[in-house]
Formats: sequence, structure tokens, C-alpha cells
Amino acid sequence: MYQPKPYYISLPAIVMACLFSVSASAQDRWSVGAGMISADANYRGQTSDVFVVPAISYEGERLYFRGIELGYNLNDDRRSQWTWVASWAPFRFKPAENDDLALQQLDRRNFRIETGLSYRTFGRWGEFRGQALLNARNLSSGERGSLTYTFPLSRQPQNWQFGPSLTLAYLSGRYIDYYYGVSNEEAVRSGLPVYEASAAWNTSLGLGGFYRFNDRWSVFGNLTRTFVDSEIRNSPMTEDRNSRNIIIFVTYRL
Repeated sequence: MYQPKPYYISLPAIVMACLFSVSASAQDRWSVGAGMISADANYRGQTSDVFVVPAISYEGERLYFRGIELGYNLNDDRRSQWTWVASWAPFRFKPAENDDLALQQLDRRNFRIETGLSYRTFGRWGEFRGQALLNARNLSSGERGSLTYTFPLSRQPQNWQFGPSLTLAYLSGRYIDYYYGVSNEEAVRSGLPVYEASAAWNTSLGLGGFYRFNDRWSVFGNLTRTFVDSEIRNSPMTEDRNSRNIIIFVTYRL
């Protein structure tokens, strides 16, 4: 019988945890669909980035591809699993599209292609996941890590799962400087003060789950509120103490 299990998408800085319905069977399976991601980077003069993305996933014996994450399971124990992962992180700063005149003078900050290790374990008490990731596109842009605990309100495999999550995320000083720092050259151009940050810790609360209409169709949604560290709040590029992020996916299993 097809049984859904939790799946988490990792997003830098917002460090959100999301559920996605995939196959727990040892047989190879494909699914297709589409999703919407609304990612808030907490920048002044810039609203949330909204992405409409294809949701194509493959679940093999060890290798999988789930929308924006490629992974390879390093061991066979599904209840306590180590995985190598590589994922696209939809997080950026676009000065040309910013409404703040000073921030328009800053350098662009690009998407990350992250790679690293993930550890996942679960039981009757819920699910725990830890990750350590770096940017394969630009190693100098820093590292991040996260610890996430999710408590599913549905204890037995069935057509739905819903529950809260708590994430504690570590962002290195180089990570904060890349996305929220202001260099000497940028300060001269923009009039903003020079800003160089140290490492930061963010805390996120999430609420999400999925509903499986039948053996083929599933829908998933997740809402996350992230409370940002003072190292980010003190940057002249930011304006709020927290950010909101939304993910919605609809998938069809082939």
C-alpha cells in the first residue's frame, strides 16, 4: 500500500521545514505537479519573492529528486537516515527591483545551490532532522545549519498529516555578510553605514501538512514564521523582526 511520509525542503536564512507526500515503497516512483513558494528575505523596499515552480519528483532505492532537492541516502535504515543532499535555495536580493533608493545602489545577492549532509530520525515522539549545508556556487558566501523538530498530529499512515514544527538555524558570519552586509564600496555609493555581522541564530515556527485525495493526487501547504537574530535586524538592509513564508504544492503520482 502507498504510504506518505514527511519530506522537508530547505530554504536558506528563512530555514523553513515543509511536508511533502512521497512514496515509502522500495519501488521506483515518479510524480509531477506544480507549486508556489513565497519567500520573504526581510529586506527594506522589497516584497516577498513569489515563485511558481514545477514539482517533479523521483523516488528510487537510494537516489531521489524532490522538486528542488536531489539526495542520496547513505544507509538503509529509514528510521535513522543519513543523506547527502543538493538543493536550490530561492533566496536573493535584487537591487534593480527594490523600492528603496539607497538599497538600489548595493550589489546583487544571488540564489544558492546548497550541498551537504542531512540526518533524519523519527518515532512515536515525532520527527527530528539536522542539516549542515554550504553554497556550492560560492564557497565564500558562508555556511548554515539547522535542527528541526516536527510533531505530526496523525500518528498512523493515512490520507492526511498535519502538525507544527520548530526550527533552530545557525547562519555563519560570512552568510550574514553576503546577504545583509554593506561593504565600504557599497556604503560610498548608497550612503548607508558599513555593516559587518557575526554569526546568527534564527528561530522558526511552522504549521503544515498534506492531504491525499486518492492514490494519485495530493496537496500540501505550509506556513512558517521566522524570528530573525539581532545580527540580521541590525543591518541597514532590513526592516522587520520576523518574516513569513508560504509553500503550496499539488502533485500527481505516475
